[in-house]
Amino acid sequence: MRRDIGIDIGSKNTYIFAASHDSVSCEPSAAAVDTVTGTPVALGAEAKRFCMRTPGGNRLVYPLDGSASVENLDFIARLLSYHTAQNRSSRLFRPKVAIAVTPDITDDDEERFTEAVLAAGAAEAVLIEAPLAAAAGAGRDVYSIKPTVIVDAGASKTAAAIIADGRVKHYAVTQTGGNTFDEAIADYIRSKYRLILSPETAEELKMTYVSLDPKRSDKVAEVSGMGVVSRLPQTVTVRVAELATAALVPAMAISDLVCRVLDKLTAEYGDPNAAGATVIVGGTANLAGFAGFIAAETGVPASVADNPGACTAIGLGIGLG
Repeated sequence: MRRDIGIDIGSKNTYIFAASHDSVSCEPSAAAVDTVTGTPVALGAEAKRFCMRTPGGNRLVYPLDGSASVENLDFIARLLSYHTAQNRSSRLFRPKVAIAVTPDITDDDEERFTEAVLAAGAAEAVLIEAPLAAAAGAGRDVYSIKPTVIVDAGASKTAAAIIADGRVKHYAVTQTGGNTFDEAIADYIRSKYRLILSPETAEELKMTYVSLDPKRSDKVAEVSGMGVVSRLPQTVTVRVAELATAALVPAMAISDLVCRVLDKLTAEYGDPNAAGATVIVGGTANLAGFAGFIAAETGVPASVADNPGACTAIGLGIGLG
Protein backbone atom coordinates (compact mmCIF):
# COMPACT_ATOMS: atom_id res chain seq x y z
CA MET A 1 0.00 0.00 0.00
CA ARG A 2 1.31 3.47 -0.90
CA ARG A 3 1.82 5.68 2.13
CA ASP A 4 3.28 8.72 0.39
CA ILE A 5 1.95 12.16 1.28
CA GLY A 6 1.56 15.58 -0.31
CA ILE A 7 1.64 18.84 1.67
CA ASP A 8 0.19 22.16 0.47
CA ILE A 9 0.81 24.90 3.02
CA GLY A 10 -1.37 27.99 2.72
CA SER A 11 -1.46 31.11 4.86
CA LYS A 12 -4.61 29.95 6.69
CA ASN A 13 -4.91 26.22 5.99
CA THR A 14 -2.65 23.30 5.17
CA TYR A 15 -4.02 20.48 3.02
CA ILE A 16 -2.43 17.04 3.33
CA PHE A 17 -2.91 14.34 0.72
CA ALA A 18 -2.55 10.79 2.07
CA ALA A 19 -1.96 8.17 -0.61
CA SER A 20 -2.86 5.37 1.80
CA HIS A 21 -6.46 6.63 1.93
CA ASP A 22 -6.45 8.57 -1.36
CA SER A 23 -7.90 11.46 0.63
CA VAL A 24 -7.15 15.04 1.65
CA SER A 25 -7.34 16.43 5.18
CA CYS A 26 -7.16 20.05 6.30
CA GLU A 27 -5.43 21.62 9.29
CA PRO A 28 -4.86 25.26 10.22
CA SER A 29 -1.45 26.72 9.31
CA ALA A 30 -1.24 27.81 12.91
CA ALA A 31 0.85 27.69 16.04
CA ALA A 32 -0.17 27.78 19.70
CA VAL A 33 2.03 30.35 21.41
CA ASP A 34 2.54 30.66 25.17
CA THR A 35 1.19 34.08 26.14
CA VAL A 36 3.94 34.63 28.72
CA THR A 37 7.07 33.40 26.96
CA GLY A 38 5.96 33.78 23.32
CA THR A 39 7.24 30.26 22.65
CA PRO A 40 5.37 28.05 20.16
CA VAL A 41 4.09 24.95 21.97
CA ALA A 42 2.06 23.19 19.26
CA LEU A 43 1.36 23.30 15.51
CA GLY A 44 -1.54 22.65 13.14
CA ALA A 45 -4.72 21.03 14.44
CA GLU A 46 -2.89 20.20 17.64
CA ALA A 47 -2.31 23.93 18.19
CA LYS A 48 -6.03 24.64 17.94
CA ARG A 49 -6.86 21.87 20.41
CA PHE A 50 -4.11 23.10 22.74
CA CYS A 51 -5.55 26.63 22.85
CA MET A 52 -9.05 25.27 23.55
CA ARG A 53 -7.75 23.17 26.44
CA THR A 54 -5.79 26.03 27.99
CA PRO A 55 -7.73 29.25 27.21
CA GLY A 56 -5.82 32.35 28.22
CA GLY A 57 -2.54 30.52 28.63
CA ASN A 58 -1.94 30.20 24.90
CA ARG A 59 -3.02 32.09 21.82
CA LEU A 60 -3.49 30.82 18.29
CA VAL A 61 -1.43 32.64 15.65
CA TYR A 62 -1.11 32.31 11.87
CA PRO A 63 2.50 33.27 11.09
CA LEU A 64 2.01 32.99 7.32
CA ASP A 65 -1.04 35.24 7.28
CA GLY A 66 0.84 38.29 6.03
CA SER A 67 3.84 39.33 3.99
CA ALA A 68 6.70 36.96 3.25
CA SER A 69 9.73 36.97 5.54
CA VAL A 70 12.60 34.77 6.63
CA GLU A 71 10.65 33.91 9.78
CA ASN A 72 7.71 32.78 7.66
CA LEU A 73 9.96 30.51 5.59
CA ASP A 74 11.29 29.01 8.80
CA PHE A 75 7.72 28.37 9.94
CA ILE A 76 6.89 26.68 6.62
CA ALA A 77 9.87 24.37 7.17
CA ARG A 78 8.60 23.60 10.67
CA LEU A 79 5.11 22.81 9.36
CA LEU A 80 6.56 20.57 6.66
CA SER A 81 8.54 18.71 9.29
CA TYR A 82 5.53 18.46 11.60
CA HIS A 83 3.14 17.09 8.98
CA THR A 84 5.73 14.68 7.62
CA ALA A 85 6.28 13.25 11.11
CA GLN A 86 2.54 13.20 11.88
CA ASN A 87 1.72 11.25 8.73
CA ARG A 88 4.61 8.81 8.90
CA SER A 89 2.90 5.47 9.60
CA SER A 90 5.81 3.80 11.39
CA ARG A 91 9.46 4.23 12.31
CA LEU A 92 10.42 1.70 9.66
CA PHE A 93 8.48 3.19 6.76
CA ARG A 94 9.83 6.37 5.17
CA PRO A 95 7.31 8.01 2.81
CA LYS A 96 7.95 10.05 -0.28
CA VAL A 97 6.68 13.58 0.37
CA ALA A 98 5.49 15.99 -2.33
CA ILE A 99 5.62 19.69 -1.44
CA ALA A 100 3.80 22.50 -3.25
CA VAL A 101 6.17 25.42 -3.93
CA THR A 102 5.94 28.66 -5.87
CA PRO A 103 7.61 28.77 -9.32
CA ASP A 104 9.96 31.52 -8.11
CA ILE A 105 11.31 29.57 -5.12
CA THR A 106 15.04 30.05 -4.50
CA ASP A 107 17.59 27.26 -4.41
CA ASP A 108 18.23 27.98 -0.74
CA ASP A 109 14.56 27.58 0.14
CA GLU A 110 14.31 24.39 -1.91
CA GLU A 111 17.17 23.02 0.15
CA ARG A 112 15.63 24.22 3.41
CA PHE A 113 12.26 22.58 2.73
CA THR A 114 13.87 19.37 1.47
CA GLU A 115 16.03 19.09 4.57
CA ALA A 116 12.97 19.68 6.79
CA VAL A 117 10.99 16.72 5.46
CA LEU A 118 14.02 14.42 5.22
CA ALA A 119 14.93 15.17 8.83
CA ALA A 120 11.33 14.33 9.81
CA GLY A 121 11.61 10.86 8.30
CA ALA A 122 10.84 11.20 4.59
CA ALA A 123 12.69 8.97 2.15
CA GLU A 124 12.48 11.58 -0.58
CA ALA A 125 11.21 15.14 -1.05
CA VAL A 126 9.54 15.99 -4.35
CA LEU A 127 9.00 19.71 -4.97
CA ILE A 128 6.14 20.43 -7.38
CA GLU A 129 5.21 23.91 -8.58
CA ALA A 130 1.87 24.85 -7.03
CA PRO A 131 0.16 26.03 -10.26
CA LEU A 132 0.95 22.69 -11.93
CA ALA A 133 -0.41 20.76 -8.94
CA ALA A 134 -3.52 22.97 -8.75
CA ALA A 135 -4.30 22.56 -12.44
CA ALA A 136 -3.83 18.79 -12.25
CA GLY A 137 -5.99 18.63 -9.13
CA ALA A 138 -8.68 20.59 -10.95
CA GLY A 139 -8.75 17.96 -13.67
CA ARG A 140 -6.72 19.73 -16.35
CA ASP A 141 -4.15 17.96 -18.52
CA VAL A 142 -1.02 19.93 -17.61
CA TYR A 143 1.02 18.16 -20.31
CA SER A 144 -1.27 19.22 -23.13
CA ILE A 145 -0.05 21.74 -25.69
CA LYS A 146 -3.35 23.55 -25.08
CA PRO A 147 -2.73 26.04 -22.28
CA THR A 148 -4.60 26.30 -19.01
CA VAL A 149 -5.04 29.54 -17.06
CA ILE A 150 -5.20 28.71 -13.35
CA VAL A 151 -6.06 31.26 -10.64
CA ASP A 152 -5.31 30.33 -7.03
CA ALA A 153 -7.19 32.71 -4.72
CA GLY A 154 -5.94 32.19 -1.19
CA ALA A 155 -6.29 34.04 2.09
CA SER A 156 -3.35 36.44 1.81
CA LYS A 157 -2.60 36.47 -1.92
CA THR A 158 -3.85 35.39 -5.33
CA ALA A 159 -1.61 33.80 -7.95
CA ALA A 160 -2.39 33.31 -11.64
CA ALA A 161 -0.46 31.19 -14.10
CA ILE A 162 -0.41 29.84 -17.63
CA ILE A 163 0.27 26.10 -17.80
CA ALA A 164 1.21 24.16 -20.95
CA ASP A 165 3.52 21.33 -21.96
CA GLY A 166 4.00 20.32 -18.33
CA ARG A 167 5.45 23.62 -17.19
CA VAL A 168 4.51 27.05 -15.87
CA LYS A 169 4.90 29.44 -18.79
CA HIS A 170 3.90 32.58 -16.91
CA TYR A 171 3.27 33.32 -13.23
CA ALA A 172 2.04 36.46 -11.47
CA VAL A 173 0.91 37.30 -7.94
CA THR A 174 -1.07 40.02 -6.18
CA GLN A 175 -1.08 40.46 -2.42
CA THR A 176 -4.87 40.43 -2.50
CA GLY A 177 -6.85 37.51 -1.11
CA GLY A 178 -9.65 36.55 1.22
CA ASN A 179 -8.19 38.60 4.07
CA THR A 180 -8.27 41.70 1.88
CA PHE A 181 -12.02 41.27 1.42
CA ASP A 182 -12.42 40.97 5.20
CA GLU A 183 -10.38 44.14 5.75
CA ALA A 184 -12.38 46.04 3.11
CA ILE A 185 -15.64 45.11 4.81
CA ALA A 186 -14.30 46.02 8.26
CA ASP A 187 -12.96 49.36 6.97
CA TYR A 188 -16.30 50.22 5.36
CA ILE A 189 -18.30 49.44 8.51
CA ARG A 190 -15.88 51.41 10.66
CA SER A 191 -15.98 54.41 8.33
CA LYS A 192 -19.75 54.58 7.79
CA TYR A 193 -21.18 53.11 10.99
CA ARG A 194 -18.36 53.90 13.45
CA LEU A 195 -18.24 50.25 14.43
CA ILE A 196 -15.13 48.10 14.91
CA LEU A 197 -15.46 44.51 13.72
CA SER A 198 -13.37 41.56 14.79
CA PRO A 199 -11.58 39.72 11.95
CA GLU A 200 -13.86 36.73 12.61
CA THR A 201 -17.01 38.85 12.23
CA ALA A 202 -15.77 40.43 8.99
CA GLU A 203 -14.99 37.01 7.55
CA GLU A 204 -18.39 35.66 8.58
CA LEU A 205 -20.12 38.62 6.90
CA LYS A 206 -18.14 37.95 3.72
CA MET A 207 -18.99 34.27 3.55
CA THR A 208 -22.63 34.68 4.62
CA TYR A 209 -23.74 37.79 2.78
CA VAL A 210 -21.26 38.99 0.16
CA SER A 211 -21.82 38.09 -3.47
CA LEU A 212 -19.95 39.46 -6.49
CA ASP A 213 -23.01 38.81 -8.62
CA PRO A 214 -24.09 42.16 -10.13
CA LYS A 215 -27.69 41.62 -8.98
CA ARG A 216 -28.22 43.76 -5.92
CA SER A 217 -29.88 42.22 -2.87
CA ASP A 218 -32.43 44.12 -0.81
CA LYS A 219 -31.64 42.03 2.28
CA VAL A 220 -30.12 43.46 5.43
CA ALA A 221 -27.69 42.07 8.00
CA GLU A 222 -27.45 42.73 11.72
CA VAL A 223 -23.79 43.51 12.38
CA SER A 224 -22.31 43.48 15.88
CA GLY A 225 -19.06 45.03 16.98
CA MET A 226 -17.59 47.67 19.26
CA GLY A 227 -18.40 51.35 18.97
CA VAL A 228 -15.47 53.50 17.85
CA VAL A 229 -16.30 56.21 20.39
CA SER A 230 -18.09 54.35 23.18
CA ARG A 231 -15.92 51.20 23.05
CA LEU A 232 -19.07 49.32 24.02
CA PRO A 233 -20.83 46.45 22.21
CA GLN A 234 -23.13 47.77 19.51
CA THR A 235 -25.28 46.37 16.69
CA VAL A 236 -26.21 48.12 13.47
CA THR A 237 -28.35 47.18 10.48
CA VAL A 238 -26.44 47.13 7.19
CA ARG A 239 -27.74 46.58 3.68
CA VAL A 240 -26.15 43.52 2.10
CA ALA A 241 -25.58 45.54 -1.09
CA GLU A 242 -23.23 47.78 0.90
CA LEU A 243 -21.05 44.82 1.84
CA ALA A 244 -20.88 43.76 -1.80
CA THR A 245 -19.79 47.27 -2.77
CA ALA A 246 -17.01 47.18 -0.18
CA ALA A 247 -15.80 43.89 -1.67
CA LEU A 248 -15.48 45.31 -5.20
CA VAL A 249 -12.07 46.92 -4.68
CA PRO A 250 -10.20 43.68 -3.83
CA ALA A 251 -12.25 41.84 -6.44
CA MET A 252 -11.07 44.32 -9.07
CA ALA A 253 -7.45 43.84 -7.98
CA ILE A 254 -7.79 40.10 -8.64
CA SER A 255 -9.52 40.61 -11.98
CA ASP A 256 -6.71 43.00 -12.99
CA LEU A 257 -4.20 40.24 -12.22
CA VAL A 258 -6.14 37.76 -14.37
CA CYS A 259 -6.37 40.32 -17.19
CA ARG A 260 -2.58 40.74 -17.15
CA VAL A 261 -2.09 36.99 -17.42
CA LEU A 262 -4.65 36.76 -20.23
CA ASP A 263 -2.74 39.52 -22.04
CA LYS A 264 0.34 37.27 -21.88
CA LEU A 265 -1.78 34.39 -23.19
CA THR A 266 -3.01 36.53 -26.09
CA ALA A 267 0.53 37.66 -26.90
CA GLU A 268 1.73 34.06 -27.19
CA TYR A 269 -1.32 32.29 -28.62
CA GLY A 270 -3.11 35.13 -30.39
CA ASP A 271 -6.41 34.55 -28.59
CA PRO A 272 -7.47 35.31 -24.99
CA ASN A 273 -9.75 32.26 -25.20
CA ALA A 274 -6.93 29.91 -26.22
CA ALA A 275 -6.99 28.23 -22.81
CA GLY A 276 -10.76 27.87 -22.61
CA ALA A 277 -12.39 28.72 -19.28
CA THR A 278 -10.16 30.17 -16.57
CA VAL A 279 -9.94 27.67 -13.68
CA ILE A 280 -10.27 29.13 -10.17
CA VAL A 281 -9.02 27.28 -7.08
CA GLY A 282 -8.20 28.25 -3.50
CA GLY A 283 -10.39 28.99 -0.50
CA THR A 284 -11.47 32.44 -1.70
CA ALA A 285 -12.91 30.82 -4.84
CA ASN A 286 -15.89 29.89 -2.62
CA LEU A 287 -16.95 33.55 -2.47
CA ALA A 288 -20.39 33.79 -4.10
CA GLY A 289 -20.30 35.07 -7.67
CA PHE A 290 -16.49 34.94 -7.89
CA ALA A 291 -16.21 33.08 -11.21
CA GLY A 292 -18.98 35.13 -12.82
CA PHE A 293 -17.27 38.35 -11.78
CA ILE A 294 -13.91 37.26 -13.21
CA ALA A 295 -15.58 36.18 -16.45
CA ALA A 296 -17.45 39.48 -16.79
CA GLU A 297 -14.34 41.57 -16.10
CA THR A 298 -11.99 39.62 -18.37
CA GLY A 299 -14.36 38.63 -21.16
CA VAL A 300 -13.20 35.00 -20.85
CA PRO A 301 -15.34 32.26 -19.27
CA ALA A 302 -14.31 31.18 -15.76
CA SER A 303 -15.30 28.36 -13.47
CA VAL A 304 -14.56 27.30 -9.90
CA ALA A 305 -13.02 23.84 -9.58
CA ASP A 306 -14.65 21.15 -7.47
CA ASN A 307 -13.32 21.30 -3.90
CA PRO A 308 -11.18 24.34 -4.78
CA GLY A 309 -9.26 24.53 -1.51
CA ALA A 310 -7.94 20.98 -1.85
CA CYS A 311 -7.03 21.08 -5.57
CA THR A 312 -3.31 21.65 -5.06
CA ALA A 313 -3.03 18.81 -2.55
CA ILE A 314 -4.97 16.53 -4.90
CA GLY A 315 -2.55 17.48 -7.68
CA LEU A 316 0.38 16.63 -5.42
CA GLY A 317 -1.16 13.20 -5.02
CA ILE A 318 -1.33 12.85 -8.79
CA GLY A 319 2.33 13.85 -8.96
CA LEU A 320 3.24 11.19 -6.40
CA GLY A 321 1.54 8.54 -8.53
